[in-house]
Amino acid sequence: MVAATYAALAGACALFSDALFASLIDDPARLAQFTVAKRLLFVVGSAGVLYWLLVRRAARAGAAEARLRDSEARLARIAALSSDWHWETDAAMRITRVTGISRRGAELPADQILSKTYAELARLEIVSMPRDAFDALRARRQPYQDVLFRWRRGDGSTLWMRVSGEPRFTEAGEFAGYAGATRDVSAEVELTERLRTSDAIFRAIVEHPVIGKALVGADLRPRYVNAAFCRLLGYAREDLLGRDATTLVHPDDLPHLRQLLGDVQAGRRDAFRRRARYLRRDGTTVFVEADISVVRDDGGRPVHFVVQVQDLSMLRDVEASLVDARERLRAMFDIATLGLSEVGLDGRFLKVNPAFCRITGYAEEELLAMSGQDLTPAEDRHLSMVPMADAVGGRQERFTVEKRYRRKDGTLIWIELSAALARNADGQPSHFVSVTQDISRRRADMEALVASETRFRSVIETMAEGILLIDAGGRLVGSNPAVLRVLGVAREALADAAPLRPLLRLYDADGNEVAGEHLPSRRALTRGESISGQTFHAARPDGSMLWLEISAVPLPQTAIPGGGALVTLHDVSLRMEAERALKALTETLERRVAERTAELSQLNRELESFAYSVSHDLRAPLRAITGFASLLRDEERARLSADGVDLLARISANAERMGELIDDVLEYSRATRSDRRHDSVDLDELVAELAAPLRQAYPGTTLRAAPLGRIASDPAMVRQILQNLLGNAFKYSARAAAPLVRIDREDEAGNAWFRVSDNGVGFDMRYADRLFGLFQRMHTDADYPGTGVGLAIVKRLVERLNGAVEAHAEPGKGASFRFRVGAW
Repeated sequence: MVAATYAALAGACALFSDALFASLIDDPARLAQFTVAKRLLFVVGSAGVLYWLLVRRAARAGAAEARLRDSEARLARIAALSSDWHWETDAAMRITRVTGISRRGAELPADQILSKTYAELARLEIVSMPRDAFDALRARRQPYQDVLFRWRRGDGSTLWMRVSGEPRFTEAGEFAGYAGATRDVSAEVELTERLRTSDAIFRAIVEHPVIGKALVGADLRPRYVNAAFCRLLGYAREDLLGRDATTLVHPDDLPHLRQLLGDVQAGRRDAFRRRARYLRRDGTTVFVEADISVVRDDGGRPVHFVVQVQDLSMLRDVEASLVDARERLRAMFDIATLGLSEVGLDGRFLKVNPAFCRITGYAEEELLAMSGQDLTPAEDRHLSMVPMADAVGGRQERFTVEKRYRRKDGTLIWIELSAALARNADGQPSHFVSVTQDISRRRADMEALVASETRFRSVIETMAEGILLIDAGGRLVGSNPAVLRVLGVAREALADAAPLRPLLRLYDADGNEVAGEHLPSRRALTRGESISGQTFHAARPDGSMLWLEISAVPLPQTAIPGGGALVTLHDVSLRMEAERALKALTETLERRVAERTAELSQLNRELESFAYSVSHDLRAPLRAITGFASLLRDEERARLSADGVDLLARISANAERMGELIDDVLEYSRATRSDRRHDSVDLDELVAELAAPLRQAYPGTTLRAAPLGRIASDPAMVRQILQNLLGNAFKYSARAAAPLVRIDREDEAGNAWFRVSDNGVGFDMRYADRLFGLFQRMHTDADYPGTGVGLAIVKRLVERLNGAVEAHAEPGKGASFRFRVGAW
């Protein structure tokens, strides 16, 4: 720039000199010579001047640079003497320069922080403010002052730093980064922490929640009291400060206190402890133990008393609590259901409770003269001797063993012995405290459980049904050999396969493949459903088909960790084939039954027609015989002998009996073929209706009917049953001294039974099997006329009503008939 300025000035001077010489010299030749000489002289002079200017500028620049280097050196020396180091960042917040840190390289190596942002330094964290707030402050390009950082060194120690920074900008006003200083304040922070800790410890000691503390001046007025001291006496802190301390002491204890203070003044005591009574604010007395220490000046004069007081009533309560606790422990020791004992290091019993005596069968005084080894069979003694030796040797503090004891009666029992080593005040082993439990029953139960599990496993292993255990993820965790037979695979094929898939493909009855979530195993696992005996058509891995009956139940976490399911596979192929064959046979039988039913219906119709035809054809001759016999008896009586009249009477009687027999046979036939009708039957009303004509026929007979209620049945059939039974009862009791007929109801197992009984002639139960047969009679017609069909009709009608009928009788003591009708 200087050269350009100089060249411009030189050009201007040359133009001015040319114009001046042109005005003074008229001769062109001389003017040209002067011009050339002038320009040569001007060039030489200009070069000299320009050289002088450049040399002078270089000298000034060198001097300025020397001064700058000296200034930087002085600043570096000042920075090296200070505890701060300086740093700069670029616009991206990367650290580009650090000075003054070289002597601290072991603490914060410069090569670990250059070209990085503070966020990239994992061992650096902000302490005095949130990181988000610090980032927001720098995003706004604001300065910050004394932000506390913590650097965790590799050896686990901490470097504390206070960092200040100012934003830098270019001449164009663009942000260029931050420049700042960092100060090592580790010593300051650690000192502050130690002071805070010391203060906290001091306050914790002084403000102890149990022991009252006070600082009392030589004038016996408190300068400081803690909260426990205030609580002890019931005063507020401000009420105690400056108060005469002797007013807090019970008047009876003041003389002794004054004597002790006199010894302090005379230099005979520097501390003393006394038990005294203090007066609380509410006037009550509290017993305390006071420890008083004296603080003297350089001349030996007392200046302060340090007082510590403790409420003795609390100690008395504690002592009482300890006594109570000992009593409770003693009571618990005596009433405990477990055997408790204290055993010496030599194994001899020092103390036993009643439960231990009951377990062993020995009295307490007997056990105190014995050792645990005296109760233990020789082969079991090592089970407790070895762990006892280990405990005494310091290798363990407690142990639990199972072994046998021999009771006083000689029987062996299993016990669980838990023992812990007790130590004396010096930490040396003193004795064992043991707990003994009789586990004979538990051992027996365990052995029974093992045997049961063995039997159960044997049953599972030999079952024909395949059994699969699967966990919550559908993985196979157990199976029996039958699974391999059912699936037709080797055991290796089950190693990594979930059950049923892909080893089996299941199809429903319609031939549709069962989707995964509808498989019994998945339903049991995911929905908790229990599937019982669901049948599927299954395809084995080899392509063969079989029928499987699959059951699946969910299992709790107690059975399988995380839960699971039990799946059973039963090959029912033979049963399905048999069912198909049975179905075909059933269809054939049903067709044949239908054909035979039609034939039987036709035969029944023909039989019914035949019965009515026979009845009609038989009745006509009977009516003729009866008519002719009556005419002959009436018109020819005079010419007939007595025997002839008697024979005609017998002919008429037998004809009438034949008519009754035909009527009963027809009634029996109707009972076997009539259709049933379902309706409500009022039995009380029905009995009253049936009894009316019987009372007229047998006026001397008494009927006692209990309430019978209503039943749902066929009214006509029930009427016929009761009519026949009541008729028989009235007939067969008519000759008794005081004829009596009873009818009552008995409810038994949800069924209503109806009993009809009498006090008549009865019958022999040896012939009861013939009682309900057709035409079977227990008595002659001369004694009790009848056809022998009535009870057969009763039995047939009861059976058609899905009921039952029973009979019981004794000769001369009457008969009893009990029946019930069922639903259809």
